[in-house]
Amino acid sequence: SQFLATNIITVDTQTLPFSLQGSIKLYKVPLRVVYEPRNIRCFATKSTAALPGTQKEDDIFRTVSAPKNLSRSSNSMNEFERELQEFFLQVKTMLKKGNIDGAMNLLQANYKAVKEQIAGGDNGMEQAAILDVIALGYMGVGDFEFVECLLDMLNDPIVLYEQVDTRILGGRGRYEEAMAMYERSLEILEGLFGLGNLFIREGKAADAENCLYRILRTYAKLYGDHDGRVGIAMCSLANAKCAKGSLDEAVELHRKGLQVIKDSKYIAMDDEVVEKIRIELADLYYIAGREHEGRELLKECLLTTEKYNGNEHPSSVTHLLNLATSYSRSKNFVEAERLQREGLRIMEMAMGSEDPSITVPMLSLAVTLYHLKRDVEAEQFALEAVRIHERAFGNKSLIYAEALDCLISIQARIGNDDADVLALLKRVLSIQEKELGYESEEVVTMLKKIVFYLEKMGKEEKLLLQRRLSMLRTKYKKKVHY
Repeated sequence: SQFLATNIITVDTQTLPFSLQGSIKLYKVPLRVVYEPRNIRCFATKSTAALPGTQKEDDIFRTVSAPKNLSRSSNSMNEFERELQEFFLQVKTMLKKGNIDGAMNLLQANYKAVKEQIAGGDNGMEQAAILDVIALGYMGVGDFEFVECLLDMLNDPIVLYEQVDTRILGGRGRYEEAMAMYERSLEILEGLFGLGNLFIREGKAADAENCLYRILRTYAKLYGDHDGRVGIAMCSLANAKCAKGSLDEAVELHRKGLQVIKDSKYIAMDDEVVEKIRIELADLYYIAGREHEGRELLKECLLTTEKYNGNEHPSSVTHLLNLATSYSRSKNFVEAERLQREGLRIMEMAMGSEDPSITVPMLSLAVTLYHLKRDVEAEQFALEAVRIHERAFGNKSLIYAEALDCLISIQARIGNDDADVLALLKRVLSIQEKELGYESEEVVTMLKKIVFYLEKMGKEEKLLLQRRLSMLRTKYKKKVHY
């Protein structure tokens, strides 16, 4: 189900080892990726150069060089494009096989070659395309600092557009070629969007801010301050500022960006991109202590969806649950319950009573009933969610473990036997370790719960887990959270 794919509820239980208290996050709409690094279909390679040293048969390294002029034939353009794509796939294949050294040698050889081209006066779209593909390769290796250096070499994407504009104005039969370059330069900018978002996920907020500011500056110069693309870039930059800790600045920039998008009518108001931006801004308002303003945005999302899709369309459930989350944050669990029951009713009517997507509002409702001290009713919904997940995904899947974790917390307060609760916690832990890794934050949270019960039951087994937990806590204390 499309709803299940993006709206899986995760119950955060970090405050107490046996409670459902913790942070509640808003759901994002089912969303296609708008900006991400892609396999850029770029320019050319006409000559090759062997690297020094021994080469394996499947690691034939070739450096990419661009043509010296733009009057090449379409066959030359296709060859250039084909070989650059081949270069990218070669790096990608090496990384997939674990041949990091081979990939680095290939990237370094091409980097050296393109630097020589630039030093020789070739500083155009072709070299920018080669640098862009090299940057994608270094992203795959994980060397993000060098990626930033490569982006600095690209200098300002405006230069690329100006070169394209000159060629279009120069015309005389080269319009299609210039437009092809224009489209590819857009892909480079979109790659920068993806890189900025990646920096945010990696905790490199300052790098993300620099990258996304470059895009905003470029779009503003190309299209004007009131273009919808500028609004989208402003919202992306706001996310980086929030990650950096500049909350008030992030809220204001995000608010202005959304207003630019609305005023420009660049994107329809029911578009998933606009919905995502509204939800992100609502989250920022909540963090800034301006929850009422955030709730108004969530209501706007719901009203827009109902206007275009009808009052009982499944797409409205995301917004019903987000509104419920907003009310839960304000401790208005009665209103949250009403909205969650409405969302569950719509999903059951549209998808049936056995579809896994209905467990999203079902588990949300279970958590709310828990807060309302209606544990028996909460347990019934959690048990049903666990049953549906087990039937659909098996009892070793992460989504099954998430539902089971919710059920455990409810049953612990009801008074289930400590040994039974501990056995279920260990079951969840084994799934998390397999799916998320032995040092994930989810594993740390689960270890806390297990240690709590081991101490309660007087089990010596706790000593080993306490040492492991202490090491992991030290690791995450050093990690900066945004």
